[in-house]
Amino acid sequence: MENASKFLLMAGGILIALLVISALVLMFNQIGDYEKGKSNTEKVSQVADFNKEFMVFTYDNIQGTDIISLANKIVNFNSKSGMQNSINYDKKIKLILNFGNKNKSGSFAYKLGGNPVIFTNDSYTIENSSGFLYLISKYMEYDNKFSIKVMNRLSANYSSLQDGTKTIKDVTGRSDISQDIIKDIPKYREYSEFKGSTFKNTNIEYDGEQIKNMYFEFVK
Repeated sequence: MENASKFLLMAGGILIALLVISALVLMFNQIGDYEKGKSNTEKVSQVADFNKEFMVFTYDNIQGTDIISLANKIVNFNSKSGMQNSINYDKKIKLILNFGNKNKSGSFAYKLGGNPVIFTNDSYTIENSSGFLYLISKYMEYDNKFSIKVMNRLSANYSSLQDGTKTIKDVTGRSDISQDIIKDIPKYREYSEFKGSTFKNTNIEYDGEQIKNMYFEFVK
């Protein structure tokens, strides 16, 4: 009887130990699942917040100035690489901008009342500072260097500046602007028309959960 009692006590101790171990294993598994779920939730939240930075440009009827801001944002993103938090910088973003110039009615060319001299392509794919942004870099620099107000005055007086009835100093009161700028005024006007034009987002493509391609087209 004594041996049987000892056996039962040993068996009971082993059973209790197994129950405790099972409970600990279950607890650790639950903690692991919780941490994994928490990590996935944080990842989804980080990617969603990242996408929102670009989605703010997809509201109805954004202007060309917003397109320029979005293009610069995409170029800045594409200049980076690797992972940061849950954002994969190796997944590059493209901005596809359609001017509709092949179909002249309702296109940017139609708005100009003639063929464009800057935006001659029907569409542009923007990934870096070359191409589209390079085309307008000179006129963006004019805005930054001389101000939009001064450039608009020059544009409004283009004919008088061209035929010499007025000088740049007459129009702007400034003597630090080269005469060479006069020949660029027609292109600057086109650039100004672009900035004031309206575009709409037509499609967004994703690589996984992260924005990949953004499509916009000219409206008016």
